[in-house]
Order: sequence, then C-alpha cells, then structure tokens
Amino acid sequence: FTYVSPAATVMTGYTPEEHYADPDLGFKLVHPDDRPLLDSLGHGRIPDDQPLILRWVHKDGTVIWTEQRNVPILDPKGNLIAVEGIARDVTKRKQAEEALDRERTLLRTLIDHLPCAIFVKDNEYRKLIVNRLHIDSVLGHLKYLQINSDINILGKTDFEVFPKELAEKFIVDDQKVIRDGKSILNKLESGMGPDGEKIWLLVSKVPLHDQDGSIIGMVGITNDITEMKRAEEQIRKDLEEKEVLLKEIHHRVKNNLAVISSLLNLQSRQIRTKQQAVEAFRESRDRILAMALVHEKLYQSHNFAGVDMKSYIGEMVSQLRNAYRLSQEIRIELDIEDAVIDINRAIPCGLILNELITNALKHAFPQERKGQITVSFKPSGDASYALTVSDDGVGMPPGLMHAESRTFGLNLIHLLTSQIGGEWSVDTDRGTAFRIRFPRDAK
Repeated sequence: FTYVSPAATVMTGYTPEEHYADPDLGFKLVHPDDRPLLDSLGHGRIPDDQPLILRWVHKDGTVIWTEQRNVPILDPKGNLIAVEGIARDVTKRKQAEEALDRERTLLRTLIDHLPCAIFVKDNEYRKLIVNRLHIDSVLGHLKYLQINSDINILGKTDFEVFPKELAEKFIVDDQKVIRDGKSILNKLESGMGPDGEKIWLLVSKVPLHDQDGSIIGMVGITNDITEMKRAEEQIRKDLEEKEVLLKEIHHRVKNNLAVISSLLNLQSRQIRTKQQAVEAFRESRDRILAMALVHEKLYQSHNFAGVDMKSYIGEMVSQLRNAYRLSQEIRIELDIEDAVIDINRAIPCGLILNELITNALKHAFPQERKGQITVSFKPSGDASYALTVSDDGVGMPPGLMHAESRTFGLNLIHLLTSQIGGEWSVDTDRGTAFRIRFPRDAK
C-alpha cells in the first residue's frame, strides 16, 4: 500500500500504519468465501468499471459488506503499475436488500400456495404477476373454448389471450378499478372448467398504488367456490325435501289414525263377549305395530319414498314370534327377495301379512300341533309382486270363504288387496295357502 485513508480505520478497525506494515492485510480482510471474487478481479474476469461487492471481516470479527471500485494506473506504455481503489461500507444497503428479498420470497410463496387464483395487472391491463392456480384457470377456460392453451399469459392483456367478446366483458370491471379507483369485492361470477362443467367464482379486484398514492395497476383474487355452491344447492334441496316430508308425515299420521279408527269401529261391532274383546285388542295392537313398523323402516332408510320389504317382513315376523310366544313346534320360513315399494302400498301390504300370519298362528295348529308357516314375497315376471302365506296346518273350515261367512280378518284382507289394485286366491288342498298378486307400479 502506498496510501490508505484514515477512513479505513472506521470501516476495518485497522489503521493505515497497520496496512503499510502488512502488504497482505488487504487480502486478509476479505471474507474467505469472497476471496475467489478478488482473484477474478486480478485475472481480468470482472470489468474494471463494475463495482465489486465483497464482505470484509472487521478487526473485532464482525462482517461488513463493502462496495469497491478499482481503477488501474498504467504507464505510458500501457503497463499496469498500480491500482487505485475506493471502498465504502454498504452493509445497511445489503441488509435492506436481503430483507426485501425475504419479503419477496415470502410474498411469492404466499401467492403460489394460497388456495385461490391471484394476478396483478399494470395500468395498461397487462398481467405482471400470476400464480399457478390463475394460470390453470385461464388455460382450462381456453381448453374449453378450444383455443391454444399453451399460451404464455404473462405480459399480455386479456385481448391477446381471450376472444374479443370475452375480453370486453373482463375489462369492464378492470376499468372500474384502474381508471376509477373502485374496489370490487366478492363478486359472484360463473365460468366454465376445462371439461365444460359450470364453475362458480368469487372475484375481488382492488387498485394497486405506488408510494405517491397513484394507481399503477390492480390486484385480483379469484376463489373457486363451486363445491360450496353445490353444497348450498344440496342443502336447499334437502330442506325442500324435509318440508315435503314433514307435510307427508302429517298426512300419513292423519290417514293412519283414520285407518286405525275405522278398524276399531268395524271390529267393535263383532264383540259379544269379554274374550272377544281381549282378542280384538290383541289383534288391533298387532295391526298398529305392523303400521308403525312401516314408518320405522321408512325413516331408518335414506330413501323416504320406499320401504325395504325384505327387512320389513323379517322384523314383522320376529315381532309376531315374540307376541305369540311361538314354540319350537311351529316354524316360520321366509322366502323374500329384494324389493322396495312405496309407503302407500307398504302399509296395506303389511296389514295383509299381519292378518295372514296371525290367522295361521291362531288357527292352523290346534292342540300344540307341529307345523310350518312359509312367507314368500317376490317380484313376478308380469310386472307384479307375488305375496304368499301358506301353512301345512288343519286348513280352513268349509264355507268360510263365502262372502256372507267371512270373518272380519278375511274381509279386511279383501278390502286391502283391492286398495293396492291386487287379486287374491286361497288354496286349501294341503293346509292353507293365500296368494296375493298386485302391480309393481302404483296406480
């Protein structure tokens, strides 16, 4: 060194005299990781007119950032005879730049990972910043429109990307924001996805200002709320269904109470003795349970319009077993295929089954006789359902099927079968077999 200014002491902690005493001190000051840059300068790989940013290690061990410019001094023949350098402490500037870089990295990370499409436009309506979701949204729309979906949208206006009529639609709101300075918040818009499905978007656009408060562009954020809109629509439909169901429940309860009242009224006319009264109450209980079970099965399912007959018949038989304390001498076999019928026919069908099974339990096997009751319910090939309740018991008394001789239960079966548009027949060759057929479609 031939000259070192006193300011070097402030920057490095070393006096000019220490620099004069140690010719290598200028090299030793440079941070070890930055010494290759100093070598590059010596080999001419860095232009002389370009400032060199280096870290220096202060005498107290702290690291500072410096910016230095070196000017070569040549003799008349062009030979390098000296280097004149000027260095200044730029630590605060570097710290500010690093802080700015961290903020930019954080902002870019947020932009790229927030679950919404984000874009920034300048005051010429060109897109300066976009995130991945916005790119996917634009390219998806272009794919639906069957337009080149490989276009780079950065630096372009909507008129350079979309068809004119669509770009004119977009720019209306953009002008309100950039030209008039008005914010648009949470505007609901519809669009098209890449597969042509309708999507719902919540769009916000706000002005972007510089340090002087002048509008230099806008920031846009778009949230895809398609799933939320679908959920809202499903909730609306569910509420409508619940309202209809509630009205239907009131209607059904009213009708069922009317049916129960009519059954009790009809049966009361045949009561002559105390024993008949007890039997009438027991039979009425079974009929009410049969009706209640229909509603229980209906509301346990997700399909409020129909009743699963396989499950319903199985549980009804189980209830009757318990009610009549069925012994092991009488077996009930089920041959039920999958079928779902509407409630308006499920209740009459349930009452018919209750009457037929109850009659078999009460009358087919007197004096603890052994036997079997078979219940069958199957869809038939002629668009109807076939219901059969048969037993291998003693059979029906002669003449009981004549209209004038029918019991209350048989008259009820006849009435309910007609109600569901069906026909019934009885076979008494071996025991008793009631066969009922009614159409699958309600009329």
